[in-house]
Amino acid sequence: MPGKHADKDGLFLRIDKKGGTYWQWRIRLAGRETLVSYGSYPATGLAQAQELHAVGKQQRKAGVNPNVAKRAAKAIELNDATNSFEAVAREWYELKRGEWSDDYGDCVMRRLEADVFPWLGKESIDKVTPQLLLEVLRRMEARGVLETTHHTLETCRPVFSYAVATSKAERNPASELKNVLRKPDEKHLPAITDPVRLGELLRACNGYKGTHVVRAALHLLPILFVRPGELRHDFWDEFDLDNALWTILAERMQRKKARKLFGNPHIVALPA
Repeated sequence: MPGKHADKDGLFLRIDKKGGTYWQWRIRLAGRETLVSYGSYPATGLAQAQELHAVGKQQRKAGVNPNVAKRAAKAIELNDATNSFEAVAREWYELKRGEWSDDYGDCVMRRLEADVFPWLGKESIDKVTPQLLLEVLRRMEARGVLETTHHTLETCRPVFSYAVATSKAERNPASELKNVLRKPDEKHLPAITDPVRLGELLRACNGYKGTHVVRAALHLLPILFVRPGELRHDFWDEFDLDNALWTILAERMQRKKARKLFGNPHIVALPA
């Protein structure tokens, strides 16, 4: 039924002629009457409305206009959403991605989405402390992905630097985490220079019993000296067999984006 239906302590449920239902409280401030609203029913239930009303009464008792306090809280909430770690990280990413190759850019974003956003994404970036960031990195360490953990820290560092530069944060917590992560096991893979050991490697390649494609690649790599990816993704029209040349397009080489776009192709001399 339309009208006001009182609860207690001045709280009432107003039902308008269109069926809208609103929790409200009528107060007088500075000689003027005003309505304090706590939301609509049933989205806001009785218990929640009573809790909000209790806060409103405390604010009024302290000389604060509950409506003004509510608008200030919404402004803070909006600011936190705009300045969340994820929002700022994506803003930084859009600024920087043009300098990277597509593969590297995708790797950076996957790293953030998988290991950082689930824990810090909604946190206002100016509230992220070194301790909070370290908790995220420790979770990664516990999975044994030590090298990825270090890469993730290196990804977070420029995000916070960007936040400081754009007045979204006052400090860079990532810069305070030097030498606190476990070091990954060093994997030195030096080239084989000893003729005897090189012979062992070549014989092992010749004796490989897997698929024809892999056997062919193992025979070609020691002759052509290219990266496995360059060999795997080659095209027939890159080969000039008459002149014994293989021209690998710059965009397929492991280079920075500018050299991929504007650099010279890589020329490989083919053996007879």
